[in-house]
Amino acid sequence: MESKKIDKKIIFLIFFFLFSFNFSYAYQDKEIKVISRSSWEEGSFNFYYLNELKDTIFEYKRIIIHDTGCCSSLAYKNPEKFILMIRNYHIKKGFGDIGYNFLIDPYGNIYEGRKGVGAHTYSQRYCLDFNKDSIGIALLGEYKDGKIPKEALNSLTKLVGFLSYNKNLNPLNLNVGSFIEKDVKTKQGCVISRRSKLVKFYAPVVVGHKEIELGNSDPAGIKMDEIRKLSHFWYQKFNEFTQDNDKGKGVLEKIGDFYVRNIFSDFLSLIKKVI
Repeated sequence: MESKKIDKKIIFLIFFFLFSFNFSYAYQDKEIKVISRSSWEEGSFNFYYLNELKDTIFEYKRIIIHDTGCCSSLAYKNPEKFILMIRNYHIKKGFGDIGYNFLIDPYGNIYEGRKGVGAHTYSQRYCLDFNKDSIGIALLGEYKDGKIPKEALNSLTKLVGFLSYNKNLNPLNLNVGSFIEKDVKTKQGCVISRRSKLVKFYAPVVVGHKEIELGNSDPAGIKMDEIRKLSHFWYQKFNEFTQDNDKGKGVLEKIGDFYVRNIFSDFLSLIKKVI
């Protein structure tokens, strides 16, 4: 009887091995494809995957969502040209470069923007600089009706989910504190070169520009509660992905734009349990 049980196990393992040798199954798309600056600065298409972010990006505690407030038709027709126009406009305003860290077109393509601390959120009314502890993401176009194209919404929330996971920030957290810089205010306006003091500021992890700078309509009619919920979905997915790796649930391979998990590695785990 014992030998028959062993034989059945061996037959099962052989069958499983043959099956797993030829197939892999899709886990989840865990990579985020980002189109490099060269695509809109020089016209040469390049991209990279946002999977080494922890080693290359500054510290942040907040993700601020924007829309560009205009030019939806250009966003569809020629997003690279639109981004270049934004960069030139921001330089004229004294930002030194494009202000946003990432930009997303209506088709869901994510573009690399400014590296390092951005120049996307500053309160002229109170002379408060929100840039140093935040990442700025801009949706190309105007969304007064709040209707974001499905592809753009998916890319936005997936990117936010990853950025949240990267620093262990829960997108549903509505009350995160951080210190921001308050400039000196004069009759002529804010004197940016003279820092007054650091002040404690509380706001959601994922926040719309309009939610922290009162009087600003950006990002138009977009419902931030929905963005937070969808971003939290991706935040959980990235956490599950890490937990699976830690538990040895398969070796990830890259096929095209997807991470897949080869079930041959799961087969090896199964052998240890069965034998």
